[in-house]
Amino acid sequence: MKKIMIAIVLSGLLHANDDKPVGYVYVDSVMYSATKTGTTQNFNPKGMKWAFGYLLGDYTIPVVDVDISTGLEFDFISSTNVHTKSNVISSSTGINLGEVTARIDNVYGLYLKTPISVAGKFDFNTYLGMSFSSLTLKNQNFTISDNQTTSLSYGFGLEYMLPKNISAHISYMQYFTNLSSIDIGLGVKF
Repeated sequence: MKKIMIAIVLSGLLHANDDKPVGYVYVDSVMYSATKTGTTQNFNPKGMKWAFGYLLGDYTIPVVDVDISTGLEFDFISSTNVHTKSNVISSSTGINLGEVTARIDNVYGLYLKTPISVAGKFDFNTYLGMSFSSLTLKNQNFTISDNQTTSLSYGFGLEYMLPKNISAHISYMQYFTNLSSIDIGLGVKF
């Protein structure tokens, strides 16, 4: 993961220009929170996110002099780490399922992104769109659940612009009722 982030930063240094960038690529480390899994346990698998976006336009709210942009973003998240817990109890039957492993297979998302410029180098980002995600719970003997969901997703985040169109950012995303994440990463704008 660190090598990929370094490659993005170096790429940004080579391709940076002084014009206002409209496209971007991000790579993030994703920490999921899966709740209400049909068991008495919550799980926290990890993933890696690639985000590709294009800003469609800029607008200024004249009364408060705030710059707002709109854009489209496509996200792809792959699983990098499963989360395993011992002595997991089924919430519906009360049966001990033993050791259970949670894995987010893949997440795909398409969002309308609205960055709002705050204090120069900071952007407050909002996301609204659709995502497809898959959460699988397994023990040694069988698959407990394989929840594939397409749903309305939303989120918000904070981004800080570094020199040469490199950005550092953190965001919170809610994919469906029981799956959310905190994403932290770097990106390059071009």
